[in-house]
Amino acid sequence: MDGELTLYTNVSSGAFGQEHKLRGADPVWKDATLLTSGQFSGHHEPRVVE
Repeated sequence: MDGELTLYTNVSSGAFGQEHKLRGADPVWKDATLLTSGQFSGHHEPRVVE
């Protein structure tokens, strides 16, 4: 793990889809052991929350 944040769109059971690099490698996240995603804002459009 290098701490890079990547979003994959058009994901299917056979492939990750298209890769979008959102943030470059960051040593702060290098040792992360848990990452989650979800709909937390109540909006019905995709968002990345930092």
